[in-house]
Amino acid sequence: MPQFAAFTRPWSQWGAEACFRGAAAAGYDGVGLMGGRVFSRDSTPAELDALRATLDALGAPPLANMPRVPLDGTADDIADAFRAEIDAALKLSVRDLVLLGAHRPETYPIYLDGCKAAAPYAAERGVRLGLKPHGGLTLTSEDLLRCVQYVDSPAFGISYDAGNLIHYAEQPPTWLLDEMLPHIVSMCVKDIRGGKGGDVNIEPGTGVCDLPAIFARLQAGGFDGPYVVECLGGATEEDILERAQRTLANMRAWLA
Repeated sequence: MPQFAAFTRPWSQWGAEACFRGAAAAGYDGVGLMGGRVFSRDSTPAELDALRATLDALGAPPLANMPRVPLDGTADDIADAFRAEIDAALKLSVRDLVLLGAHRPETYPIYLDGCKAAAPYAAERGVRLGLKPHGGLTLTSEDLLRCVQYVDSPAFGISYDAGNLIHYAEQPPTWLLDEMLPHIVSMCVKDIRGGKGGDVNIEPGTGVCDLPAIFARLQAGGFDGPYVVECLGGATEEDILERAQRTLANMRAWLA
């Protein structure tokens, strides 16, 4: 059965608990946490316990986290940071980490070496690392595939984001999708209006990405990771809740 979650991003101005409440009210299976704003490798055990209690009480289990790691050290430093993020995620039973890559060319080699060193640790603990298209090192589908080939671990794959492939590279989001499919471990559900640099803060299904066709191809290819909605647009909590509900109904229809 597919699992559907919503990242905290649409509710960010009201705080993480607004997302937890909204995702649960909209009927999602869980939530996605972003960028160390909710928890990170530096969170104390007490903070993680309190967050777990809040999520359990609201019926919003975390299905994914998007950690940030420093890129001003060595590959070993990056690997250590990822291992610590994996440990923190497991305290909340999070099994999918969405990685943002690197954006300065001089950091590309140490980032990939750090991922390669951390991947066995993730594999041993049943955690999947999904590299997201986000410009820089992960600008295009070709770049994502090169990274996967370099790290060469069953615990390291792609967090597919159709909107970002257009936003950062103006690349058709289905370019090399068949080649990426065996490596896609999670999906950031995002649409876009316009080409490169276009607006991604919109309701999925209202932009230029053919999400029904993309969902069908993922399903046919055996994708079994979480579908995590990253953007919804909207200006009020009520509006965002309605958009979240429509998006969930649409995703279920696209997979029917």
